Amino acid sequence: IRNSGVEFQLGWNDRKGDFSYNVSINGTFLKNEVVSIQNGVDYLLTGSAEFRQIMQVGYPMNSFYGYKVTGIYKDQAEVDADRMAVNQGFKPGYLKYEDLDGDGYLTDKDRTVIGSPYPKFTYGGNISLAYKGFDLALAFYGAAGAQVLNAKLGSRNWASSMNFTDAYARDHWTSSNSGSRNPSVAGLM
Repeated sequence: IRNSGVEFQLGWNDRKGDFSYNVSINGTFLKNEVVSIQNGVDYLLTGSAEFRQIMQVGYPMNSFYGYKVTGIYKDQAEVDADRMAVNQGFKPGYLKYEDLDGDGYLTDKDRTVIGSPYPKFTYGGNISLAYKGFDLALAFYGAAGAQVLNAKLGSRNWASSMNFTDAYARDHWTSSNSGSRNPSVAGLM
């Protein structure tokens, strides 16, 4: 594994009589990459069967690994026009997957790296103020550029006893709501 990047911090302290303050910011750019795997292995699968991750040369460690979703089948005509959808018995409202190997079926050969759990940039800052024995301190931090796994929504694929979120329950694909960004309830199971 190779981790490379840049970290920085910038700060200022000052005092004016009974008042003092400190302001600082920091940030990190990080690149994580698998550079080799021993014993001639091409890749290692990690994570659970439902939420698969992969360690593969050239990608970040524990990258998300799965099927690339390209949309939702809005109607029967869209299903009928897609050989994989027909072969798999998909219906309107089901998720639309990319057929990477072009064989017309959704198989393990259609899985690919679909994201990294590592942020491209993390940042933070501190502000502290003091006056005659009273002080106030504020801190903030954040991260940008990482993908997030929605395990609750993903669990619906294999645990039918779990509840949907309110937003999903109110806005999922139905024949009268074919413009939804969420698949049908049947399309998840």
